[in-house]
Amino acid sequence: MKVRSSEVDPGSTKTEERLVIDSTPALIHTALPDGNLDFFNRRWLEYFGVPSGELQGWCWTKAIHPDDATEIVDKWRTVLATGEPFVAEARVRRAAGEYRWFFHRKEPLRDERGAINY
Repeated sequence: MKVRSSEVDPGSTKTEERLVIDSTPALIHTALPDGNLDFFNRRWLEYFGVPSGELQGWCWTKAIHPDDATEIVDKWRTVLATGEPFVAEARVRRAAGEYRWFFHRKEPLRDERGAINY
């Protein structure tokens, strides 16, 4: 039986989306237009070893290696202003305290006209 999208319970769809995001073998987070990070999937939280609330907003910067923090924050602020893709390499602290290099790539969501979709 096929169900039309208008008949799908929105809460159910959100639950299914969260399951997919949390079970994918990737580190996924989302950000608001002002640069505040507002969501981290389960894999990120396992990597950091802290609850989401300790990373949200700009608190994620505490997990960036001190030698990399200024550069990555400057790049993040630049792409927020320009709408360009974010590409950077930086060391990120694991739950046990050691740092690992990460290649960071973030893309703004755009609508069919190419406008950033907030």
